[in-house]
Amino acid sequence: MKFVVSFLYLAMVLMSPITWAAKTYLTLDSVAVLDSPNGAIVEQWDKRTLFTSDSESDEWITISGHFPKGQWQPLETDLFIKKSEPLKLRIPYKDNSAKTVVYRALHTVGVDAKRYKLLADTKVYFYNPQTVKPDSSSEAEDPSNEIESALQTQSVGIDAVDSKSIEAEPAKTAIWKKDTVFTSASEDRYIIKATGYVTENSWQALDKPVWIKKSAQYQDRTKPLKYERKSGSKRFAIIDKKRFELSVYEVVDGKKEKLMRTPVALGFDRCLPEEKGGKCYYTPEGEFEVEFQLFDPDGINWCIPPKMSGEYKNKIAKGERCSRGTMGNYAMHFGNSYFLHGTSNPNSIGGRTTHGCIRLRNPDIEMVYQMLDNGDKVLISDTPEEFDLFALAGQKPESELENEITPVSSEDIKSEELQTESIL
Repeated sequence: MKFVVSFLYLAMVLMSPITWAAKTYLTLDSVAVLDSPNGAIVEQWDKRTLFTSDSESDEWITISGHFPKGQWQPLETDLFIKKSEPLKLRIPYKDNSAKTVVYRALHTVGVDAKRYKLLADTKVYFYNPQTVKPDSSSEAEDPSNEIESALQTQSVGIDAVDSKSIEAEPAKTAIWKKDTVFTSASEDRYIIKATGYVTENSWQALDKPVWIKKSAQYQDRTKPLKYERKSGSKRFAIIDKKRFELSVYEVVDGKKEKLMRTPVALGFDRCLPEEKGGKCYYTPEGEFEVEFQLFDPDGINWCIPPKMSGEYKNKIAKGERCSRGTMGNYAMHFGNSYFLHGTSNPNSIGGRTTHGCIRLRNPDIEMVYQMLDNGDKVLISDTPEEFDLFALAGQKPESELENEITPVSSEDIKSEELQTESIL
């Protein structure tokens, strides 16, 4: 009897529609969408339409949602597509990510000023300690020993030190607190010359420079300089969703040049299971532009947005809503809350592992950050060869420019004939 019940249960499962975590499909040609299996055609979806499904049978796929205008929307009532229609299941996968290729040397432009942050309380000098010649004693190898010794002698009241001269002389050293951010335009192997400091994002010049030894504990917080570009040039970041690659092109004076190519990670292109929030994520296709750029040498602070609460409920329960470095140190915003950004997980590059953003290895996103400015285009497609970069740049190819003939007016022709006659 127990065997019969088990068999009947198994038969019911096999005969019922298959249910699983929602998947994403892509139409490879125009497809018919029906209101029920073998029902009436209610819509005709174009080629390369994305839709989601959380169940299917041997013959039919139940449509649970789609992506009009780049955003996933659930359907009020289920629709159906035949499995025999030209469809492609978009499954996440990880391939061996390619190497980054840079096609020509690029040079940075701008003022090469440095910005540093102290990682501990640090002694600074109001003179360059490298200019003090040490004597033969081991204690004198540190030029500051002479001053410290004099101040210590004064404090214990030894007559060998002229206290009046010390009181009249300004302090030779000071202590800058941990987390002080300062700027410098000059340094060598041993010493950094500080000329200003930063308080609450406001830069202040020092009345007189101070010197900090390179042996101190500090962090380089210098924003990288941008790469040079010709006047009137247009640059494009083109993301090939088939190859998982980002290429940067430059169009100027009717010429198109590829500057670099690097692997990326893209959106899941699917919906997560219910226990992880059930939200759908994919990298949108289309034409966008860089709206603003972020740089944080401590790592960009990323906080779990409300829509991802279900996916990260365990972290939120532990009070771990925000973390630094998840997006690396560089990010460029485009579209509707999407970014080109770095990562704390370089092994994820080359697959569908993001919530829609375009993820790069940290050295690669730094180069892209240096190449692009606000307003540069971000173009995303399965078929990126269809983008006309010359048209988007508002320029004509060099071949067309060479074939253009400047029209000559009848007045110009008459003038030329008169000049010819006068010469004869």
